[in-house]
Amino acid sequence: LIVFLSIVIISILLFASLGDIPLSSLNEGRRALVVLEMYQNHAWLLPTMNGNLYLSKPPLFYWIALAFSSLLGGVSELSVRLPSALAGASVLWVTYYTGCKYFSKFVAIFATILLAANLEFALMARRAEIEMLLTLFCMAAWLCFMQFVQTKSLRMLILSYVLLALAVMTKGPVAMLFVTLPAMIYGLSIVTG
Repeated sequence: LIVFLSIVIISILLFASLGDIPLSSLNEGRRALVVLEMYQNHAWLLPTMNGNLYLSKPPLFYWIALAFSSLLGGVSELSVRLPSALAGASVLWVTYYTGCKYFSKFVAIFATILLAANLEFALMARRAEIEMLLTLFCMAAWLCFMQFVQTKSLRMLILSYVLLALAVMTKGPVAMLFVTLPAMIYGLSIVTG
């Protein structure tokens, strides 16, 4: 019952009126404008703004938002916010899964609710921003790397690399700091052991 209630409350928190609230920041407007221009020009590969290449961030967020816009029949507040909201929901699911795997169901539920109740997390999950996608990919890459360390499964290592590549395609090389640097430190500690 607690899990079901948590899912309902979190779903309302992340998805209720997602498309009804006007874009609320310069960044949201910029992201929506880039997606709109790509949508109108049928240009799926390279993001543009005002007819010029817009390469200040890698294109993965724009591609995902463009896919949702195509599915929903046009660019809207909902279509550009869905990538963040779904990534936020996925981060919460990964938190729950990790809590169950390494601790207990109680810890998993508590950690998930605590994260969902964090104002900054909830706000970023409801905005057309790249940070929630970055969080999801970095978190999942790190967890796959930890699974590799525990099981020596090559599949987990490859999955970790793929997720890290998606993180880089979301925000650029800075994403590697969150996964690669700790993994290198861990590797050095094993070697120098």
